[in-house]
Amino acid sequence: MKFNFSKIFIVVLPLLFIAGCSKWMTPEPKQFDSELTGTDKDEAYYEALRAFKASDHKISFGWLDGWDVVAGSASLASSLSFVPDSMDIISIWSGAGNYTPTKLEDLRFVTEVKGTKVLLCSFAWNIGDIYHTAGNGASLADIMAHYGWNEDKFAAIDKWTKDISDSLNYYGFSGIDIDYEPAEGSGNIMPNNENFSYFIKSMGKYIGPQSGTSKVFILDGYVNTFPDPDDNAKYFDYFVSQAYTRWGAGDTSSPVLNKSELQGRLNSFYNHVKNTYPDKAECAKKFVVTDNLEAVDVCLAGGYFWQDEMGIWSRDVMPTLVGFAYWTPDDVPRAGGFGGYKFSHERGNTPPWKWMRKAIQQANPAPGHKVITPEDYKPGTGRL
Repeated sequence: MKFNFSKIFIVVLPLLFIAGCSKWMTPEPKQFDSELTGTDKDEAYYEALRAFKASDHKISFGWLDGWDVVAGSASLASSLSFVPDSMDIISIWSGAGNYTPTKLEDLRFVTEVKGTKVLLCSFAWNIGDIYHTAGNGASLADIMAHYGWNEDKFAAIDKWTKDISDSLNYYGFSGIDIDYEPAEGSGNIMPNNENFSYFIKSMGKYIGPQSGTSKVFILDGYVNTFPDPDDNAKYFDYFVSQAYTRWGAGDTSSPVLNKSELQGRLNSFYNHVKNTYPDKAECAKKFVVTDNLEAVDVCLAGGYFWQDEMGIWSRDVMPTLVGFAYWTPDDVPRAGGFGGYKFSHERGNTPPWKWMRKAIQQANPAPGHKVITPEDYKPGTGRL
């Protein structure tokens, strides 16, 4: 999926609780995440927070790196609880496994009290990826034999997806996020279109919009090329387009992302799934755009350079993370949401999550709170 920059470093933070001081009683967008410290949140606050997340709005999404929380630790910086309260969906990029009671309580608090959806993220190259019950250290051959792949591969997939569902329910995760990048590898599930399509339908019995549950099913990556969209698109809640700035994708000529590229990605996605979602406005609500924030210095700056009809914006005013939240497509009221890969590196910002907070507020303005408008435009250089 992603890029490994040499700029990444570990940020160690002292204990810091992010709290809000207002006690909201209605689900309209509010300033849930203030930059104050304290622990004065009451149930009315969390009830309104959960109601907002259940409402029809532009979601915030991100892949979180290094989830960990240790009982008695002096730092909560790597916990889920440290993420801004109003973050909608967190996809665990690293830190899954070793589910200690402390980590599971962290997960429970964030999902049940804050209403945040926490997903497991994985490729699905082979049966047994994401989760399996073949035992620790099992080889692929062991896993295939465990599920009976050679006897009946579709029955094996059914058994596997049931195990995944059981594990989600047992630990308390909210769903899964499948990274669909078939050119990056190969296995017996992906990129085999027949097997992958069967996996989608089998998994869709337990999670996603066809399941009748609250569990979330997301496809990220090449969302305009996944197989059999007329049959498979209906199984996913959201489709996350990795709209990575060209600089982050290897082109060092321009660290700029233009809104026209996001529009082009939306158009391509819609053309791929329009038989399932003919209403483009409703289709767009399932479309989430994300930039690559893996390099810590970029994450602390809120991303790269954002360009729209005003021109290239100063990163100090509107970097790409905020620009993606600000973006409105040309032909529909809004997209589904915005986010970033390894947004968690911004835990070390001053204040923590400075740009993610601004982006969430930009996407869903709270009454009376300042958001960026064209009058705030300041030109950017387009050069790092």
